[in-house]
Amino acid sequence: MSGYPKLEIEENIRFCMTAQNQKKRMFSSNVGNSHSFLNLLHSWKKLHPAILYPGFNTPRYKPKSFISPIELAATHDWSISGAARFLRDCKLSCPSSELILKCLREDPPDIMEDFINQSLRSYYNALPRKIRNNIEKKGILIIDFHIDPFYGENYNHNIKKGPLKHSTNKGYNYLTADVYNDSFNVTIAVIHRPPKVKTHELFFKLLEKVTCILKPRLILMDGEFPTVRILRKLAEMNVPYIARKNMTQRVKTSLALYKKIEPHNWQRRWHRVDLRDSWIRKLTVPIEVTPQCINDKIKALMKSPFLDITPKQADKLYKLRFNIETGYRDKHLFQPRTCSVNLSTRLFLFLIAIFFWNLWQLSKYNERQPRYREDIFWRSSIHLRILRLSIFLEIFL
Repeated sequence: MSGYPKLEIEENIRFCMTAQNQKKRMFSSNVGNSHSFLNLLHSWKKLHPAILYPGFNTPRYKPKSFISPIELAATHDWSISGAARFLRDCKLSCPSSELILKCLREDPPDIMEDFINQSLRSYYNALPRKIRNNIEKKGILIIDFHIDPFYGENYNHNIKKGPLKHSTNKGYNYLTADVYNDSFNVTIAVIHRPPKVKTHELFFKLLEKVTCILKPRLILMDGEFPTVRILRKLAEMNVPYIARKNMTQRVKTSLALYKKIEPHNWQRRWHRVDLRDSWIRKLTVPIEVTPQCINDKIKALMKSPFLDITPKQADKLYKLRFNIETGYRDKHLFQPRTCSVNLSTRLFLFLIAIFFWNLWQLSKYNERQPRYREDIFWRSSIHLRILRLSIFLEIFL
């Protein structure tokens, strides 16, 4: 087996020399996190999705046999078929990619979605108690859509078209919930966005899964979520929120009125506005908004009326939401390549990416010094190559 690490080093050199990956932002950390990552991976082996998934129990292969090709595909930017073929060429016992994908296709998307959220709940409960106490004390929940890009033909009704991202305008949409810690975010719930389903129905479904894990103390969300029905539901639950509101005609009219009354202080205060549902005119909800100048455009930042903070504090809290945008890009680096259009398969591979990303975030956490040290940030792929080589040696040695 001594020849395989050399092959792995050559593969890593080719990986770094490609122009496509030179432009790709790699993880920001130091090399020591790779060893911490492997220690966590060993301790969390019982929580690995390939072991937990009941469909991976076949007469010939045990669930542990499905781990090796999935880990190789997730950490090496390979497909599962390529990883399984590579392990079989090395004379190792490994199920074929056809068998792995067949096991994933057998369960409908609803069952796979329930399995994903049960797994994420187990991951959260396996976090160190100190981290969970910090998360639950802050209770900051970030909700946003995540796009899993698709590059094939658009003949699947689960594929949604949108703006151009990752060189395609097609993809599978997932609604994710992340909890905020001092050093990182952890994904705790995921649901798929089916076609022709209203946003407030998805929001309520996701919130129901989140409340089974923890009680949110503050919700940060983007501009498409603060509808009247969602805000009324949050008011009933007594959960405060901070969101960015589109400049609708009602908001513009109210802010223009406040500008006439207080021409000097109107941008530094909260102003009460009653939102009205566009379909059911009797449904209204009170909110507080303040104008913001972003890229030479006036936008509105809103909050719940019973949340007692200043506009400056609200803006600082809302900026925490931007951390998950980086997390979305990093998750794709841990996602095995696939051309499958099956929703159950895509959901499971997305769970694999979340599993490794959560472990990677946890490996960068230092209990003695929760904040990152900027002077040890390495913006290169050398530590990721060490991680790949470590997992590679773990399989063969």
